[in-house]
Amino acid sequence: MTEQEAGTDSPTTGGQSIQLRLNSVEHSRKSFARIIRLYMCGELDRVMFRDLVFAMSGLLGFWRAEKELDIEERLLSLEEQIR
Repeated sequence: MTEQEAGTDSPTTGGQSIQLRLNSVEHSRKSFARIIRLYMCGELDRVMFRDLVFAMSGLLGFWRAEKELDIEERLLSLEEQIR
């Protein structure tokens, strides 16, 4: 089984892999910033940059939706306590 089949492949820049920690909002934000810095320094080609930005935008949208659901649940809980 290749790395790609195992799902362990990661983007590369000049032969070096980019570490993208995506297990929290903070780590996702830092990984997004890392992608932008690599592109601005010319270490990431335009196509890979575009693909990563597209993927990160989707992921960050999910993080946002999750936070909004948490806020909605807390709001409902507070409204029930008031009644």
